[in-house]
Amino acid sequence: MIDLGKEFLRMAEEFEISDKEVLSSVRTMIRSMWSESVFKLEFLKRNSVLILNTNTRSMKRFPMVRRYKCAICGEMFGSTEVELDHVESENTLTSYEHINDFMTNIVLTSPDKLQVLCKDKKSKKLGVTRFGCHSIKTFSERYDVDFDTARSEKEALQLIKQKKEKEYCIENNLVVESTKSARRATIVAHKLSLLKEKDDECI
Repeated sequence: MIDLGKEFLRMAEEFEISDKEVLSSVRTMIRSMWSESVFKLEFLKRNSVLILNTNTRSMKRFPMVRRYKCAICGEMFGSTEVELDHVESENTLTSYEHINDFMTNIVLTSPDKLQVLCKDKKSKKLGVTRFGCHSIKTFSERYDVDFDTARSEKEALQLIKQKKEKEYCIENNLVVESTKSARRATIVAHKLSLLKEKDDECI
C-alpha cells in the first residue's frame, strides 16, 4: 500500500507549501471524496423507506417521499435532515503519519461502521430549536461524556449564549447561581434529572 503520508510530505517539500496548508487540504480532499462516494449514496438508499407524501404543496408532483430513520432516537427524517455518521469517531489528522488511518477510517469503510443520524433543526429567528443526534454524539465523543450529558450540556450552553439561563432557573424553581459556570452546572443537573424521570416512566 502506498504510504500517503510520505508522498504528501514529499509533495509539500517539492511545492514549498506549509505542512498546515497541506494537511488541511488533504483533510478536505478525503472528506470530499467520501461525500461524493457511490458507497455513501448506496448506504443511504438502502437505509431509507418510501412513504406517502402528506405535504399538500408537493404531493401531486411527488406522491412518495424518502425518509430515513435515525439510529439513535428512532425518528424519521427527510434527506436534508440527516447525516451519515461513522460509528467510530474520526481519527485526527494533524501530522503526515495520520493520513493513511484517516483515509481508511473515512473512505475505506464498511456498512457495519456507518449509521444514519438526525441533524440539528434550525430556525432563522430562533437558531437551533432541536439538537440532532449527530451533533450530540460529536459533543459526547469530543468531551468524553455520555449522550444524555452531552445533550444537557449543549442545551445549557445554548441558554447561556441566548442569555436565558437565569430565566430558565426561575421558571424551574432552581437556585440562580452567581456565575455562568455554576448556573450551567445547575441547568445540566436539572435536565439530566428530567431525562431520568422520563426513562423511569418508560420502564
